[in-house]
Amino acid sequence: MTESLEESALGGLVRPGSRVALGDGCGTPPGPHTPRWVGEVARGRDDGLVLGWMPLQAPELDATAFADVRVLMGGPGTRAMVEDGSARWVPARLSAVPALLTGPLRPDLLVATVVRRQDGWHFGTEVAHLRGLVAAGVPVAAVVSSASPCADAGPPLPDTAITVVGETDEPPGEIVTTTPTEIDATIARNAARLVPEGDRARAAAGRTGGGLPRRDPAAPRMGRRGDGEPSPLGRSPV
Repeated sequence: MTESLEESALGGLVRPGSRVALGDGCGTPPGPHTPRWVGEVARGRDDGLVLGWMPLQAPELDATAFADVRVLMGGPGTRAMVEDGSARWVPARLSAVPALLTGPLRPDLLVATVVRRQDGWHFGTEVAHLRGLVAAGVPVAAVVSSASPCADAGPPLPDTAITVVGETDEPPGEIVTTTPTEIDATIARNAARLVPEGDRARAAAGRTGGGLPRRDPAAPRMGRRGDGEPSPLGRSPV
């Protein structure tokens, strides 16, 4: 793995007391240095941090380097910092995330993985709310990946929004889901009973979602993306 980072470039984009958002999911800027590098820039500057979905562990990310850390979606990468009180989880629906990020939790800078295509810059594996931030005028500190696929079907990101602060050839993280246990299956069945008969529900990827009965006629109808076959299990794309 090769990673080239310019800490001074990132520090020049953020004024003391600013709020930084870290691009999330499997597309969180990869490498052992990037999360630590973000924290080192923020340390002692009264900066804030906004985190979204972090399905992978990020031991290098020191939440104590920031004056305030808010977690919007959570995951294994944020669980420890929420439990020890160095970060605060925001109890909000996913549908409220765009409004939060263009309102009270609007960041001054987005640090995200981008890829270069023939027509210009695009986000890598994760897009979600990131394009909304760019549309709202939030600049992007871009870590350019030569190993990431591009799941961004939108138009090229404006060149004026992008400042390249690093490069990496490390591929995106991979989520490995283990086989559901009987406890997971019990939780899934209890959750399924909360869905009114005939309604459609959707389950996120993971052991609990995997524990939902696939062919139980009593299970709620759930659409699965991508395979074209009806199934009582629906999973969010990762």
